[in-house]
Amino acid sequence: MRNYFFSLALLVLGGLTAPAVGQTERLELHNDGVRFPDGSFLTSAAGSYSNGLVVAKSGGHYTSIQAALDGITDASQENPYLVWVGPGIYDEQVIMKPWVAIHGAGRDLTTIRSTAGGETGCDQGTVVGADDAELRSLTVLNDGAGTDCATAMYNSGDSPVVTDVRLMAIGGPFNVGLINANGSSPLLRWVRLEIGSLLSEPLPDSIGVWSLAGSSPRVLDSVVIAVAADRARGFLSQSASLLTLQGSFVEAIAVTESADVRLEGGSEARIYDSVLASEDEAVSSDGSTTCRIAHSELQGTLADCSCVGAFDPDFAELDDSCQLVSP
Repeated sequence: MRNYFFSLALLVLGGLTAPAVGQTERLELHNDGVRFPDGSFLTSAAGSYSNGLVVAKSGGHYTSIQAALDGITDASQENPYLVWVGPGIYDEQVIMKPWVAIHGAGRDLTTIRSTAGGETGCDQGTVVGADDAELRSLTVLNDGAGTDCATAMYNSGDSPVVTDVRLMAIGGPFNVGLINANGSSPLLRWVRLEIGSLLSEPLPDSIGVWSLAGSSPRVLDSVVIAVAADRARGFLSQSASLLTLQGSFVEAIAVTESADVRLEGGSEARIYDSVLASEDEAVSSDGSTTCRIAHSELQGTLADCSCVGAFDPDFAELDDSCQLVSP
């Protein structure tokens, strides 16, 4: 398997005041930015936070992310919270809250890990999203032991913002990076999904982002790698869902069947400025779907798609039906 490297920008937020904590774990919110406990200072015009909490292995307000969230009872649009999570592995399931942003110390430093998963269906995850909530700069891992469905993040009717996050599902018989159900419309930017890619033996089934029941995720400037022994899908959209993909790289790798994007049940995909690198199927469909692709590189076969400015890995031009232009 090829190795891919991905450079990320940082999202920075402004704020106001924070409770006093130990010098080594101080979170300072200012009108012009945030000084994190690791000493970094980041600025942005993205808004302000009224409250700041620190979760850390020592020296913070809490040692558990969920305990910190459970302790927040007054978050609102007028009173938003920022929770900074220090370096380390936090073995817990995290249920996000509206008007609370969770910010890690970096994808290689802060990890939320669990085996949360559905016994009869994929209705849980290591992180469960919420409306008007944000998740940033950390890794979310589900290693799936003892579950039928290992899912890194799960949204049901909720639409969080996910930025500079690595989503990993690597340990169950069925593995999903992100599930969007019941009209969820999350925004993902600078996200890396690694599904099954870190095991010596690929898993039976892997999906990067699975959307159903009218969900509409937007995925920008991201990388999706799904590896499986049986079926791998970078994106699976079902039951009238809408995928918007821009500036991203997707590769599904499997022994039996792989598709970078699979569309079913009247779903739609809009793909811009991206690379679909599967050698099997770039886009597959059940025949009831719509697919539009612009200015993208396509390697595998395509079904029911229209193209504008698309090309193959040799930069050969594709026509408006995504077929090679005859010389």
